[in-house]
Amino acid sequence: MFLGSALFWYKLMFMLELIAGEILFICKFKRRSKFVLRAALCIVALFGISFAIPIVALNAAWASVMFISMFVCVQFAVKACFDESWWNIVFCGIVAYSVEHMAYVLASGVDDIVFIFLDMPHSFDPYSGGNAAPAADGWPSMFISLLVYTVSYFVVYWACYYICGDRIRPHEDLRLGRTSFVVLAGIIVFVDVVFSLIAEYNADTDSVSLWL
Repeated sequence: MFLGSALFWYKLMFMLELIAGEILFICKFKRRSKFVLRAALCIVALFGISFAIPIVALNAAWASVMFISMFVCVQFAVKACFDESWWNIVFCGIVAYSVEHMAYVLASGVDDIVFIFLDMPHSFDPYSGGNAAPAADGWPSMFISLLVYTVSYFVVYWACYYICGDRIRPHEDLRLGRTSFVVLAGIIVFVDVVFSLIAEYNADTDSVSLWL
């Protein structure tokens, strides 16, 4: 359902963003034997999963299930490639998801400001059911969105790696001595994502969601 829609193709982009975020924080982990083969198979499988996950509804509930499911699949793929504890893998996964989400929020905010300033309509809404391909006169706005997206994600990913990614060491306990800290952090991230999706789908009809 919704094959060819903006959200259908955004699933693949989200998976790419999440894998890139994971790489920032797991690159120094101890690799398992036949790592290259494992990593290649896992990447193919992850993109296959993201492509195959159906879009049964265009709402916050299904989008939350979809993105969280892809996140869980990525964690199993990391475990298959690296010889690290589940706590460290989950911790880095939560950080990676947070980085991806911050980059998306920055890109969306800057994109809105730029298009308001230029008095131009948006050409791409990843959470819509519309076609992903822009009209002939929509290519300038698509180029602007792509530029904002690229710069925003690069800045956030680079800054987060510089701040904390470079400090992670193999087999180091990343729980900060508190298992509850990791659990609470995961809950906060997922709740944040759910609220963000609710706001995305209700921004046009609800002023509270628009401000959120």
